[in-house]
Amino acid sequence: MRKIAGLLFLLPLALTGCNKNQDLDKLSILAPTGAPALAFYRFYGNSNFSTNSGEVSNIISEMVFGNVDVAVLPTNVGIKNIKNKGLDYKLASTITFGNLFLVSAGNDENKTLDNDDYVVLFQKGSVPDVIFCDIYNDLSNVHYVASAQVASACLVSGIDVTNNNAKVDYVLMAEPALTKVQKSHPEKDFKVFANIQTEYKNKHDNHEIFQASIFVKNGLNKEYIDAFLSQIKVDINSLLNNPDVLDEYIQKIADPQSFLGIDVTSAKESLKENNRLGLNYKKCDEYKGDVRTFLELFGEKDINEEVFYK
Repeated sequence: MRKIAGLLFLLPLALTGCNKNQDLDKLSILAPTGAPALAFYRFYGNSNFSTNSGEVSNIISEMVFGNVDVAVLPTNVGIKNIKNKGLDYKLASTITFGNLFLVSAGNDENKTLDNDDYVVLFQKGSVPDVIFCDIYNDLSNVHYVASAQVASACLVSGIDVTNNNAKVDYVLMAEPALTKVQKSHPEKDFKVFANIQTEYKNKHDNHEIFQASIFVKNGLNKEYIDAFLSQIKVDINSLLNNPDVLDEYIQKIADPQSFLGIDVTSAKESLKENNRLGLNYKKCDEYKGDVRTFLELFGEKDINEEVFYK
């Protein structure tokens, strides 16, 4: 993870007025690699924008010491740490809304998901696992692998090499890895068995998965932060309308694959496929029902109104 030299800007932003046209590059921003990092393409090449490819605890550590103005975290993780560690941040807006799909490896003869089927999941105990098990809570033949990359390998090979080469029937996949696998292996014709986002909405009265969110540090100039959030909303909408807008900004990064932790070509294709990447922008204060429903899956109840940026 690149460290951010954003501390120099915290005092001026907190104490001085600014207008909506003030240079937003002064904000220090830390985002995880993957889909969330795409939302900040306008800031690529800016020394105050960094990505984290390691554990989410790295981002939490920077927030504990107030080293960043803006941080992106799984919504549940951010709220938990505001409550338990007193992080001096508020929940502003969500930018990813789920990118999970249950994919058939082509081995299930009756093509019906049941307890005879071998299902591969990843990230046990975190968002993909919790959401899947919330929807399919009656399945028992579920097996976990270490990462999304291993899950992809299970889909391609049709076996679980981590468990005596057991035959795999279904694999939980995330975008854009799914798009990459489908494009790389057209001969296998991997079929999406279930759109997890749709299944979640069907179960939870049309509420959405509020997966990764922007948290903003308290004490910063509100007009400045509002201008920043408005810009992110505009940028995301522009990206959804034309994923090729990324091309101009990617050139500002020496090693996009490493810095973003994502295959940009596959990400663009995923966006073009009805936004299977799940990128969007919604202000959390306006969707409290969705946020609270999502957080309840992780045991986070009785959320204080003060955690929402207004």
